Amino acid sequence: MRLSELLNAYSIETEFSNDFEVHALAELDKATPNDISYIDQARYLKLLKDSKAGAVFIRKKESSKVPKHMQALIVDNPHLAFAKASHAFKIPFFKNPESVKDRKSTRLNSSHRLYL
Repeated sequence: MRLSELLNAYSIETEFSNDFEVHALAELDKATPNDISYIDQARYLKLLKDSKAGAVFIRKKESSKVPKHMQALIVDNPHLAFAKASHAFKIPFFKNPESVKDRKSTRLNSSHRLYL
């Protein structure tokens, strides 16, 4: 999915200069040029300089810290924008709760179950 399609599909309002094929959402230190990351706490700004992310959701006040090789996707709430974008990468198995009925499971405790 292209960046423009992702932003439009999930109503994420921001400007960008380079429309690229987005492969994944990733942590800053694991991102590739086709990935999007986010920063919602100032303590993670130091990770920007070494990150290879193609774009990062970030607040305007911190956007000047984004290196030239990365696009700053300026939003009011980077965490929320990242969460909205994550819907594009849902695993189909989880879309249909009926598909877990036939799977073996192990009870972890009284309220949690692990499906195998």
